[in-house]
Amino acid sequence: SKPQKQFKIEADVLAKIINQTAFATSDKETRPVLTGVNFKAEGNRLECVATDSYRLARKIVSLEESNHFNITIPSKALSEIVKTIERDSQVLVCVSDKKAQFWIDHTVIQTRLIDGVYPETGRLIPSEFMYELTVDTRDMLNAIDRASFIKSEGISIIKLSASEKEIVVSSKSQEVGSSTEKLTAIQYKGKPLEISFSGRYVFDAIRVLNGPIVKIEFCGEMKPFIIRNMDDDSVLQLVLPVRTYS
Repeated sequence: SKPQKQFKIEADVLAKIINQTAFATSDKETRPVLTGVNFKAEGNRLECVATDSYRLARKIVSLEESNHFNITIPSKALSEIVKTIERDSQVLVCVSDKKAQFWIDHTVIQTRLIDGVYPETGRLIPSEFMYELTVDTRDMLNAIDRASFIKSEGISIIKLSASEKEIVVSSKSQEVGSSTEKLTAIQYKGKPLEISFSGRYVFDAIRVLNGPIVKIEFCGEMKPFIIRNMDDDSVLQLVLPVRTYS
């Protein structure tokens, strides 16, 4: 079938889209559509979203030509594409009903599209926040990394206690013991907050943002929170907190 839609995209932009979203796809086949990244073009705006329903990654980029499509590309195919991309080139993407083709220099990679309607995720993303933490990326990653050694049943749950006075990252388990670390915030706005989350989910989200400083915005201890790169508003990460009974 003849491709119906096509667009050109800089290779490094495509690589960034894949690196900043594909990790958040689901690996469970129970909802196949969540095992891919959703690419939705409206006019010159391309919105790329991945979610496994516990976290969400969104990247928005501009396209040179106006387009209109809504497709979901398997995460596995995107990992292959990212390996093939030559950094300084352009990629031509051709989209039809059942498949997408990525023309990279003299190579073409073809992938099937995932059937099914991708969930409307826009409403999951809060627009107003009550608490805001700005922190050095490396400090936060290191603190989460160290706290993640403490696992309960193979999962590291981390508690963040934030106030204008101090930021504390901690974790504990019956089997291993506990870990507590104080961080210096660049800025914290809001009342004191305690929130728990999966260490791996937040670590992954911060790592792919690729910026020296991250801003984490909260609406409350049981509401999804947002992680952003201070210098790049094209990308957003959302994580659902974990309920703890401690």
